[in-house]
Amino acid sequence: MGLIEFSYGSVASSKDVNSNFKYLENEIVNLSQTLSNNMDSIAQSVTSIYTAIDIINGYRSSFIDVGMIIPSVQSDIPEDFLLCDGSVLLREEFPELFRVIGTNFGSDDSANFYLPDLVNKTLWGADSENYLSYLTSKLPNIKGQFRLAGTEGASAVSGAFASGKKGGSWGHGHDRSSSNPLMTFDASTYNEIYSDDCNIVQPPALALNFIIKFRTGGEE
Repeated sequence: MGLIEFSYGSVASSKDVNSNFKYLENEIVNLSQTLSNNMDSIAQSVTSIYTAIDIINGYRSSFIDVGMIIPSVQSDIPEDFLLCDGSVLLREEFPELFRVIGTNFGSDDSANFYLPDLVNKTLWGADSENYLSYLTSKLPNIKGQFRLAGTEGASAVSGAFASGKKGGSWGHGHDRSSSNPLMTFDASTYNEIYSDDCNIVQPPALALNFIIKFRTGGEE
């Protein structure tokens, strides 16, 4: 026996209404009994799901060891990570990280240690001599020579120097004729790494956050 349908606006008899209520009551009792009979199975399933989640979280944590540095596009620092900004940390508050990096990046006293500072820096492959060292900015050496006419022959240039238009009379002991060339210096003619549009030592880069794993997961 199922529910008795009523047309909209029609008058239903009390017998049919009571029959529908009785049907719903029986269905609720049956559903309650079914849930009760399968509660143990449902509980086991829920437990299995939570166990699987814990295992997955464990795998996730094991993929990145404490002390590993990774780039991140997130503006907010994820849980269990710190921004590599050279901050001073207390050893007793971050024991796992201290055991890994120690004082390689500096320390004020026996109670603290420094995070690596990668703000406005890039990572570089190390060799046996510069491992865990900060490398200073360097550019290729610029070389060039020039010779004025009348000193040891015709004027000549090399390297970053260039010979341009006639410069007119120079004086100061040199040939005062208008044949003296104007000597110019432009490092970009020697190496394209130099540019009028750049005022810092800047390799091609994408600015991100570098973050370091400081614990295996959860509160220490």
